[in-house]
Amino acid sequence: MKNLIGLRFGKLTVLERAESRKSRAYWKCLCDCGNTCEVSTAHLTGGSTISCGCAKKGVNAIDISGQRFGKLVAIEPTSQRMGHSIIWRCQCDCGNQRMVAAIHLRKNVIQNCGCMAAEAHKASVKSALNERQQYIVSGTDALRIVSNALYSNNTSGYTGVSFDISVGLWKAAITFRGKKYYLGGYHSKEDAINARKRAEKQLHGNFLKWYAKAYPSQWKKIIERRHSRQGTDETKNSPGT
Repeated sequence: MKNLIGLRFGKLTVLERAESRKSRAYWKCLCDCGNTCEVSTAHLTGGSTISCGCAKKGVNAIDISGQRFGKLVAIEPTSQRMGHSIIWRCQCDCGNQRMVAAIHLRKNVIQNCGCMAAEAHKASVKSALNERQQYIVSGTDALRIVSNALYSNNTSGYTGVSFDISVGLWKAAITFRGKKYYLGGYHSKEDAINARKRAEKQLHGNFLKWYAKAYPSQWKKIIERRHSRQGTDETKNSPGT
């Protein structure tokens, strides 16, 4: 707990530690008017008690206007309160304004309008996109091919195969180097899946062999991610072996 002895809060100067009440720390203070009083830490640091009672509550509260707290600069107090703490209108370096309780400013609980969280999220998304981009060559995503991930709207349980209700057929398709190839419509799902598998072997198989040789470090990461997802100890680190 911070020692407040000697510090000044409005008209009050802290003299010594007083007896705690309900597990809260209290301090004996001397008011400019000559009276003494005992005030809790929260009331002193939050700015809600600035005299022994000789001044109207809040009128002479600690003035923090112009003071900087992280990216926030206190502009003016408002009539709002959070408990015993005055709510201040603050200007953030990013240009936005935010209402913050004085106690949160003085204790560095809030130091920006929320823009830091938004910036962190943008940075995280950008980092994820940059990481994913290393697996994409000429519009073909090697990581997705190996993981064989399904889109949320997939109805067949197999990538590239879906049921077309308008014609009553299972359709197969495959995308390679940014171009989508239609592999035909089939009465049975199994036939559509087999058509997709043949196309994968023809197009993706050769591509993955080339990718593993051309980008060995990225290929190693792909294999490690697949092993982690499957929870196995596969030892084959190259396609087609």
